[in-house]
Amino acid sequence: MKSSGNSTTFTVHDRLAAAIAPNTNLTVSTNPSTTPNATCSITLSTSTCQQMMTTNTNLMPAGSLSSATAASCNIAASTSTNQHQDLVNLFECPVCFDYALPPILQCQSGHIVCSQCRQKLSSCPTCRGPLGNIRNLGMEKVADTILFPCKYQTNGCLLSLMHKHKLEHEDGCDFRPYMCPCPGASCKWQGSLENVMQHLWLAHKSITTLQGEDIVFLATDITLPGAVDWVMMQSCFGHHFMLVLEKQEQQFFAIVQLIGTRQQAEKFVYRLELSGNKRRLTWESTPKSIHEGIQQAILLSDCLVFDGATALLFSENGNLAINIIMKKTFYRCSCFLKSNIYLEQVNAHVHYISDEQFREDYRQLASSKNTMEDLLGLVHKEIDRRRTLDADAQKRKEQIRREYQPLHPELYTLQSRFLSENFKEICSQLKSSNDSIKKLGNGLYSMPVFTKEFCRQLIEELRHFEASSMPKGRPNTMNNYGVLLDELGFTNFIDDLRNQYLNPLVRTLFGDEYMGDTGLDSHKAFVVSYKIGQDVDLGYHYDNAEVTLNVSLGEDFEGGDLYFGTMAKANRTAFSNFIFVEHIPTFGILHRGQHLHGSEPITSGERYSLIIWLRSSSKRNQLCPMCWRKSDCLIAVDSDSYGDGMTNSSEGN
Repeated sequence: MKSSGNSTTFTVHDRLAAAIAPNTNLTVSTNPSTTPNATCSITLSTSTCQQMMTTNTNLMPAGSLSSATAASCNIAASTSTNQHQDLVNLFECPVCFDYALPPILQCQSGHIVCSQCRQKLSSCPTCRGPLGNIRNLGMEKVADTILFPCKYQTNGCLLSLMHKHKLEHEDGCDFRPYMCPCPGASCKWQGSLENVMQHLWLAHKSITTLQGEDIVFLATDITLPGAVDWVMMQSCFGHHFMLVLEKQEQQFFAIVQLIGTRQQAEKFVYRLELSGNKRRLTWESTPKSIHEGIQQAILLSDCLVFDGATALLFSENGNLAINIIMKKTFYRCSCFLKSNIYLEQVNAHVHYISDEQFREDYRQLASSKNTMEDLLGLVHKEIDRRRTLDADAQKRKEQIRREYQPLHPELYTLQSRFLSENFKEICSQLKSSNDSIKKLGNGLYSMPVFTKEFCRQLIEELRHFEASSMPKGRPNTMNNYGVLLDELGFTNFIDDLRNQYLNPLVRTLFGDEYMGDTGLDSHKAFVVSYKIGQDVDLGYHYDNAEVTLNVSLGEDFEGGDLYFGTMAKANRTAFSNFIFVEHIPTFGILHRGQHLHGSEPITSGERYSLIIWLRSSSKRNQLCPMCWRKSDCLIAVDSDSYGDGMTNSSEGN
């Protein structure tokens, strides 16, 4: 080893150099020797030497460095550590003593100040000269090369990080102290995030905790004079949320915060709703994290705000009920905008990246009847539809909610009487054999689900809706006729059916492989219709689902049997190997989403089928079932939508 100025040169075996060099910014030169003991020299800056000594010494074989060499390295490392700390100290803000990180602003004399303090200052705290907006690009480049200690170093955090990772780490640092989240200044407690809930349970025992995603919080005696706070906890999705209703000078402020980090809070959306006297007042937002607190949001009215007169309008006997609905934020995979585009004219699913790629890959699809330009026009039209799909669906949903008058309003809430007695028996005795459930093939089951009366009334409701002037969305690209049940208002119905009955049933029949850690936590539900002169059949395909429930609602029809082949990723077999299933009214077919299947043409009458695509976010976060990759780009959807059933797993638990 030789030290010179700000660099240190090591001579080590080439095997060690090969292990170290790819991970560092080094200069490596190998001796022109072909013997097994060939050596090479590595030149490191002093800061790199210090980093390598602390992170890569485990790569060195025992005895590979002499004691003299090791001692020299220790001296160099010690010197480097001091120099590194001196360099870090240059970034210290003279006001708050935190570090000034890029973008770094300076005064005309070159003194720097952190961006947070800069917003509050008009003159330089060092020389009292005017503060402009001059960037110190030299200091910013230096900041890109050094490690800054976590701001909670004095609390025990030993990490030093590049500045671009520093804020993200500090947001969820285990050593970060949190104040008591209860409103008011009477409680002075502070501690780690993991101890917040324990503190609330022990020190604030009057706070009620309710379980579930959809709850009602009752604020009593809202006419009390002066400033008053009402607090309640909601527990769901493995997290705890605090609802605060604060009264200040005849103004009410309602807001929700997560007892967790900002990254965790971004995974959820909450809705507050006041209803009564044929009126409704709602607020929807992402919860604040305990990191942010709620006071700034209340100050900026970034919450549900209403006056005393409005509170009385929705109250009853001086008590105000607030409905709180907590939902995960769901996403679509970016492949939604380019993959699995169905062209009915040529009965093919295509993948689109560019016009040039499409022309090259799908030349064989073009014909005199369907020219390449025609096909490209259809692809562009479908991609444009998908880009605005969620926004358009939300507009339709809001209009339907406002204007549509249901024929059978009782159908929109799941009731036990809608379900077949045999189906309820199957779900209540999952560990017992039941003749009502029939195994038709591997992962393919048939069972009664609904009563005839429910199916009859649901068809009447669907026809009533179809005859109305309400806007209507297509169920999918392969079906032209049908109704999206979530747009019509059946989301809660399907949620309850999924959570209470289908989740345990699917776990029993298919196992954890199709459930993941989250279980089946989202769905897409729709009804499709088949009729002579309209859609009469459905091509061979697989579903965007972990498991699918397909229930025949009935009406008089002939034909229309379902057929099942192999799995989507297996070699597709001959038609003679298919399993054919008669679709009996009130009965459901339960199958894996990746199980290729289709529907034969009906020959007379009209058939309605209720289809529920059941999805598990923990499975989809690992692998998109449509492009067979872990998505590196997710598209967030409206809080009323489940999207493609993915959640942002990179945001933390």
